[in-house]
Amino acid sequence: MSNTLGEPTILIVEDERPQLDLLKRRAEQAGFTRINHCSGVSDAIAKWEETGGCNVVLLDLNLGGGNDEGYAILRYIRNHARFPERVFIRSAYLSGKTFSLESVALYQITFYLKDEVEHEARLDTDLREFVAYKLRCLSWDEKAAL
Repeated sequence: MSNTLGEPTILIVEDERPQLDLLKRRAEQAGFTRINHCSGVSDAIAKWEETGGCNVVLLDLNLGGGNDEGYAILRYIRNHARFPERVFIRSAYLSGKTFSLESVALYQITFYLKDEVEHEARLDTDLREFVAYKLRCLSWDEKAAL
Protein backbone atom coordinates (compact mmCIF):
# COMPACT_ATOMS: atom_id res chain seq x y z
CA MET A 1 0.00 0.00 0.00
CA SER A 2 1.57 3.26 -1.09
CA ASN A 3 1.44 6.52 0.83
CA THR A 4 -0.02 9.73 -0.44
CA LEU A 5 3.02 11.97 -0.68
CA GLY A 6 1.31 15.01 0.79
CA GLU A 7 -0.15 13.64 3.99
CA PRO A 8 1.98 13.59 7.15
CA THR A 9 3.41 10.08 7.60
CA ILE A 10 6.02 8.80 10.04
CA LEU A 11 7.96 5.60 10.62
CA ILE A 12 9.02 5.18 14.25
CA VAL A 13 11.80 2.67 14.90
CA GLU A 14 12.26 1.98 18.61
CA ASP A 15 13.05 -1.32 20.33
CA GLU A 16 11.84 -0.42 23.85
CA ARG A 17 8.06 -0.92 24.03
CA PRO A 18 7.31 1.85 26.58
CA GLN A 19 9.35 4.32 24.51
CA LEU A 20 7.62 3.20 21.30
CA ASP A 21 4.18 3.68 22.86
CA LEU A 22 5.20 7.15 24.07
CA LEU A 23 6.53 8.15 20.63
CA LYS A 24 3.38 6.90 18.89
CA ARG A 25 1.25 9.09 21.20
CA ARG A 26 3.51 12.08 20.62
CA ALA A 27 3.34 11.62 16.82
CA GLU A 28 -0.44 11.36 17.03
CA GLN A 29 -0.62 14.52 19.16
CA ALA A 30 1.59 16.30 16.63
CA GLY A 31 -0.98 15.48 13.93
CA PHE A 32 0.55 12.65 11.92
CA THR A 33 -2.22 10.88 10.02
CA ARG A 34 -0.30 7.66 9.34
CA ILE A 35 1.96 6.31 12.03
CA ASN A 36 3.98 3.22 11.16
CA HIS A 37 6.17 1.64 13.80
CA CYS A 38 8.55 -1.23 14.31
CA SER A 39 11.37 -2.37 16.56
CA GLY A 40 14.24 -3.53 14.35
CA VAL A 41 16.05 -3.45 11.04
CA SER A 42 14.12 -6.16 9.20
CA ASP A 43 10.78 -4.76 10.40
CA ALA A 44 11.79 -1.23 9.36
CA ILE A 45 12.77 -2.37 5.88
CA ALA A 46 9.53 -4.35 5.54
CA LYS A 47 7.45 -1.33 6.64
CA TRP A 48 9.34 0.93 4.23
CA GLU A 49 8.65 -1.45 1.34
CA GLU A 50 5.02 -2.04 2.37
CA THR A 51 4.15 1.64 2.67
CA GLY A 52 6.31 3.03 -0.11
CA GLY A 53 8.21 5.23 2.32
CA CYS A 54 7.17 8.08 4.57
CA ASN A 55 7.78 11.77 5.21
CA VAL A 56 9.59 11.35 8.52
CA VAL A 57 11.70 8.64 10.13
CA LEU A 58 12.06 8.79 13.91
CA LEU A 59 14.88 6.43 14.74
CA ASP A 60 16.68 5.05 17.76
CA LEU A 61 20.26 4.28 16.66
CA ASN A 62 20.90 1.64 19.32
CA LEU A 63 18.34 -1.05 18.75
CA GLY A 64 18.50 -4.26 20.76
CA GLY A 65 20.79 -6.20 18.41
CA GLY A 66 23.75 -3.83 18.45
CA ASN A 67 25.07 -0.33 17.99
CA ASP A 68 24.97 -0.29 14.20
CA GLU A 69 21.37 -1.33 13.60
CA GLY A 70 20.09 2.24 13.30
CA TYR A 71 22.82 3.00 10.78
CA ALA A 72 21.74 -0.05 8.75
CA ILE A 73 18.24 1.41 8.46
CA LEU A 74 19.63 4.79 7.40
CA ARG A 75 21.83 3.13 4.76
CA TYR A 76 18.87 1.17 3.43
CA ILE A 77 16.49 4.11 3.04
CA ARG A 78 19.25 6.38 1.74
CA ASN A 79 19.50 4.12 -1.31
CA HIS A 80 15.84 4.53 -2.29
CA ALA A 81 14.38 7.14 -4.59
CA ARG A 82 11.92 8.24 -1.91
CA PHE A 83 14.12 9.34 0.96
CA PRO A 84 12.14 10.86 3.88
CA GLU A 85 11.92 14.62 4.08
CA ARG A 86 13.21 14.56 7.64
CA VAL A 87 15.11 12.08 9.81
CA PHE A 88 14.89 12.52 13.57
CA ILE A 89 17.41 10.48 15.54
CA ARG A 90 16.50 10.07 19.21
CA SER A 91 18.96 8.09 21.27
CA ALA A 92 20.41 7.91 24.75
CA TYR A 93 23.81 7.12 23.24
CA LEU A 94 24.85 9.85 20.83
CA SER A 95 28.29 10.26 22.34
CA GLY A 96 30.92 9.01 19.91
CA LYS A 97 28.46 8.75 17.00
CA THR A 98 29.61 10.46 13.84
CA PHE A 99 27.79 11.70 10.78
CA SER A 100 29.30 13.80 8.04
CA LEU A 101 28.07 17.39 7.85
CA GLU A 102 27.07 16.66 4.27
CA SER A 103 24.82 13.80 5.40
CA VAL A 104 23.25 15.88 8.15
CA ALA A 105 22.45 18.72 5.73
CA LEU A 106 21.53 16.60 2.70
CA TYR A 107 19.28 14.18 4.55
CA GLN A 108 17.79 16.70 6.99
CA ILE A 109 18.94 14.78 10.07
CA THR A 110 18.24 16.21 13.52
CA PHE A 111 19.49 14.64 16.78
CA TYR A 112 17.75 14.45 20.16
CA LEU A 113 19.04 12.99 23.41
CA LYS A 114 16.48 10.59 24.86
CA ASP A 115 14.98 11.70 28.18
CA GLU A 116 16.66 15.13 28.11
CA VAL A 117 13.88 17.65 28.78
CA GLU A 118 15.06 20.29 26.31
CA HIS A 119 15.64 17.74 23.56
CA GLU A 120 12.28 16.06 24.09
CA ALA A 121 10.50 19.43 23.96
CA ARG A 122 12.37 20.32 20.75
CA LEU A 123 11.38 16.98 19.20
CA ASP A 124 7.70 17.64 19.97
CA THR A 125 7.98 21.11 18.45
CA ASP A 126 9.74 19.79 15.34
CA LEU A 127 7.10 17.08 14.86
CA ARG A 128 4.25 19.63 15.14
CA GLU A 129 6.00 22.07 12.81
CA PHE A 130 6.58 19.38 10.21
CA VAL A 131 2.90 18.39 10.23
CA ALA A 132 1.86 22.04 9.94
CA TYR A 133 4.22 22.46 6.99
CA LYS A 134 2.85 19.34 5.24
CA LEU A 135 -0.74 20.46 5.75
CA ARG A 136 0.04 23.88 4.27
CA CYS A 137 1.45 22.09 1.21
CA LEU A 138 -1.62 19.92 0.60
CA SER A 139 -4.10 20.81 -2.09
CA TRP A 140 -7.70 21.46 -1.07
CA ASP A 141 -8.74 18.06 -2.45
CA GLU A 142 -6.08 16.26 -0.44
CA LYS A 143 -7.09 18.10 2.74
CA ALA A 144 -10.74 17.10 2.22
CA ALA A 145 -9.69 13.44 1.87
CA LEU A 146 -7.99 13.46 5.30
